[in-house]
Amino acid sequence: MNAKALKFCYDLETSHGLPFIGMIEGNLKGMCFLIDSGSTECVVFRGCVESFPDKFTQLEEKGTMWGVGAIPYETGYVMADMEFCGRPNKVPFQVIDDATAERLYAETGITMHGVLGTNFMLANNMLIDFVNQRVLVASDSFREKE
Repeated sequence: MNAKALKFCYDLETSHGLPFIGMIEGNLKGMCFLIDSGSTECVVFRGCVESFPDKFTQLEEKGTMWGVGAIPYETGYVMADMEFCGRPNKVPFQVIDDATAERLYAETGITMHGVLGTNFMLANNMLIDFVNQRVLVASDSFREKE
């Protein structure tokens, strides 16, 4: 398999078993994202968008997220131009409040800017390798052989 391997930013033991990767190139360089195979959408926290307005473009589109207790709430969308493993991506993010990021920081000291969901993982041929604490990103040619 022809793939790049990106190590997790934090050891799984210190991050409560959560896989985080840091952006090392492009417009979102230096930001930390949780890789979440249970999330169908990418999410960014409102404070991140407000702190780095030049990195996100506001979209007119609105969406719905399901919160704790299956309570729906409306979200806005932003678009980010980001580079991932040398490939440019236009990634739509739903914007949510900062409560989750604040709670994670209080519990672990980890600053998280958002979540990369399955839509991002599929678009970038990603596999999560928990044993070796890394994310594998297969080349486009690997996907075409399947």
